[in-house]
Amino acid sequence: MPYSRMPTTQMRYLRTTLLPLLLLAATAGQAQQLAFIEQEHRYQFAVAGELAPQTEKALLESMSGFDPGMRVNVDRPTQLMHVLAYRPLDPQAVVALATQFGVSLTYRRPRTEGTAADPNE
Repeated sequence: MPYSRMPTTQMRYLRTTLLPLLLLAATAGQAQQLAFIEQEHRYQFAVAGELAPQTEKALLESMSGFDPGMRVNVDRPTQLMHVLAYRPLDPQAVVALATQFGVSLTYRRPRTEGTAADPNE
């Protein structure tokens, strides 16, 4: 039956019941996707010794297997590696992977923004 010839009760049913349910399902799916995208996981590792540029590049390429969207920053003066991932990581798996490249990492819990470095402050 063509849409224009549907009885008024069927059209009203479509407008009042099915359309809101479809809209609700569509927005719920988008909300779940946004919640997953916005979830960030921050990790910090201490790097022992010098890290050669070639080794660093190979390690970072291998680390992308944990999360292709992760961002890694190696701060050479402080010998820290900062990792921002969008999936939870196992820090010990990162340490084990680095060991395969001859890099010694130690997991450190990153400071939260409200925490002072000196407890006397």
